[in-house]
Amino acid sequence: MSQLTVSLGDNSYDILIDSDILKNLGRYCTERGLNGRAAVVTNPTVAALYADGVLKSLTDAGNSVTLIEIPDGEEYKNSSTLNSVYDALIEGGIDRSSFIVALGGGVVGDLAGYAAATYLRGIPFVQVPTTLLAQVDSSVGGKTAIDHPRGKNLIGAFYQPRLVLIDVDTLKTLPGREFRAGLAEVVKYGVIFDRPFFEYLEQHSTDILALERQALEQVVLRSCQLKAQVVEVDEKEAGLRASLNFGHTLGHAIETGAGYGELVHGEAVAIGMALASRVSMQYGHCTAGDAARIEALLTGFGLALVPPAVAPARLLDALVTDKKSRGGAITFICNRGIGSHRMERLPPDQLLALSGLAGQRPECEPDQGADVIADTGLAGMFAAGAFASGAGEETFEDPEIIDFEEADILEEGSFEEEETRRSVAAAEQQDPLSTATLAELYVQQGHVGKALGIYRALLAEDPSNAHIRARIANLEATETGSPAVADSAAGAEAELPVREELMPPVDDSIPSRSESAIATMEEWLDAIGRIKACR
Repeated sequence: MSQLTVSLGDNSYDILIDSDILKNLGRYCTERGLNGRAAVVTNPTVAALYADGVLKSLTDAGNSVTLIEIPDGEEYKNSSTLNSVYDALIEGGIDRSSFIVALGGGVVGDLAGYAAATYLRGIPFVQVPTTLLAQVDSSVGGKTAIDHPRGKNLIGAFYQPRLVLIDVDTLKTLPGREFRAGLAEVVKYGVIFDRPFFEYLEQHSTDILALERQALEQVVLRSCQLKAQVVEVDEKEAGLRASLNFGHTLGHAIETGAGYGELVHGEAVAIGMALASRVSMQYGHCTAGDAARIEALLTGFGLALVPPAVAPARLLDALVTDKKSRGGAITFICNRGIGSHRMERLPPDQLLALSGLAGQRPECEPDQGADVIADTGLAGMFAAGAFASGAGEETFEDPEIIDFEEADILEEGSFEEEETRRSVAAAEQQDPLSTATLAELYVQQGHVGKALGIYRALLAEDPSNAHIRARIANLEATETGSPAVADSAAGAEAELPVREELMPPVDDSIPSRSESAIATMEEWLDAIGRIKACR
């Protein structure tokens, strides 16, 4: 069994991944203090396959259980269905000592999670995703929501589960269309974060489509690792987490414009990613070769990339009401080739024109009327060992750089790359400014160990950088509680690359400060940019 932890202070939780583990659900819940009365929310399709086993596991663990079935389909993820769940919870005697189990795909998880977040002002819930899309995406991170006639997920809350239990055997009963749709979210992680993972998907596509167990476990594990690492930094989508919307902005607009039922979510995301890659090409962020590889992998997984015919006015309406739209502009995620990404802000009508969905060319060039927010790439940090796979723990005992294979390998030999190629890829994809900014966001949220890991990796790349050396000394002193003592070389250099007042003392009792992350990030980028200009 694979286990990783999403570290969010008091809201931390485990993700358990294995085959044939639904039978142990009751025990895993009891181990986490969940016992008494439970409500299992599912749909008729999933209930016919797995409800009996789940109910038995929960009752064997001493729980009394209420089964709540909701209609199957995105069109039922609405306030009417939510009210029917509230009714069943009340009739079943569910109180604040009870818990909810979301057994099913993304619709069940989103709606049951939102019910848990709002019923009696919040009761615990457990995610048991049975679709690939839910296993690698919607069950991890605490996003819960229902749809509104004007758009997807417009009514919702951030509410973390107590446990995520993933049984990859459930994928064997998943309709082929749903499985292929889930692969779109898997590809997304490789495109925006992890080039070696993208290459793994290219090399093992046959095994994945054949539902080979080891390949499935590796795909689900790595996807959850990447999602968890982003959520730990930015729980409530104040900055970095917005990168997970790659392919979703245009995808959601197409899905909404076409009408629910025309496309399943992953199919719309696949189309959105292909269009986003083309927009990225026009900005100069992505080569035609990388865009072709992305499209080839998606089509190889059986995903069609031709969008359905939707009136531009309907697409524009969906973009204007998108959650990422503010002040007449929308935050759009571009891919920087494969393994990294970039955030842009541009008017919705210009985005439609650049994507080709408006049926016309844009009136301005891509770099006009668009504001670059940030240039963010995690691939370089993975190559430098900024994150470790393990069980969600960082391993930075040694200040030396950690190779990708040592820190994040999926299976021995999965990502065989020559040393020269790894070094070149890391150098091309790692932006020291955005990497340092992410390190400071770790500091802001109390993850000093992770920040030190990033800075030590940067120092290994640039041993003569006195700014980084001094910052490491400062953070090490913070960990030990001793005053920082910079060496003579560092003391003779200029100020640290980030203003000291932007770095409050670490308080491990504070689980998250994401609500202030946007303003803080802007200050960091301003400070770092001015220092870079002086060099």
